[in-house]
Amino acid sequence: MLTPARVRAEGGARAVLRRLPRGPLLVEEFVHGPGEEEGPRDLTYDGFVAADGRVHEVGGAVMDVRDGCYAGATVGPGVVPGWAEKPLGAFGAAVGRELAAGGYRGWFDVDFVTAGGGRLAPTETNLRLTGPAVAFIVAARLDALRGAGHLVRIVDRVELGARLPEAQLDELCAGLDRECAELGAVFVPAIPTAAFEPSPWLGFLVAAHSARTLDAAETLVRARTLAGGGCSARANRCREHGPPGPGQSSTSKGFGGLAMTYAATTTPAIIRGMLKV
Repeated sequence: MLTPARVRAEGGARAVLRRLPRGPLLVEEFVHGPGEEEGPRDLTYDGFVAADGRVHEVGGAVMDVRDGCYAGATVGPGVVPGWAEKPLGAFGAAVGRELAAGGYRGWFDVDFVTAGGGRLAPTETNLRLTGPAVAFIVAARLDALRGAGHLVRIVDRVELGARLPEAQLDELCAGLDRECAELGAVFVPAIPTAAFEPSPWLGFLVAAHSARTLDAAETLVRARTLAGGGCSARANRCREHGPPGPGQSSTSKGFGGLAMTYAATTTPAIIRGMLKV
């Protein structure tokens, strides 16, 4: 990233240009981020082009971007700063209309970074279901089941304190389900299939009707997963062994199998309904 300070430190613009590889090159403007009072840095607009070509707005989200990589998103009422709602929606809808005119049908999003002074800078358009799409879909289902106004946060990768085969992962998720419910939040496992990887991790969603409860639920889940969820005594033994053999329990059978099993056996009726079990 060539900031003005770095250009000066490396001997000026001509010196930097001489060291660049032969083209073609993609050069993008660096956009300075907003002040703390102006809100989050990374926003996204999600929409859908229907079969008849009409563009439908899904909503805006705040993305969690760390070291240039997407790590999750939060959706729901009031998540996008008020000053950004109108331009984000207008630009996203305009992109949708252009996509529709070109023959595209399906889900799309437009990502932005925020700049100082209440400005948005669009960065890219993705013609697919993206990470925040999961949070939007879960929010819509929860609103239908429990009443409108859910905030939903998807966290794509949280390190586990131990490798967890399916039985222990079910135990961890059941405990998180209960503890989040006590806070007034909903817990949903999103990416359970990496829990038995050499470097185990878990993806999840939490939902609540207030930002404070949402933050508390995320903090709880992160703490429990890092500690192995109280399953560490048995799970630590798995560190010394390879993946389960044929006929043994494993999380490698994929999201559909494990999530459906978990939902059918350990979650309340609301989540079973959401996952269509």
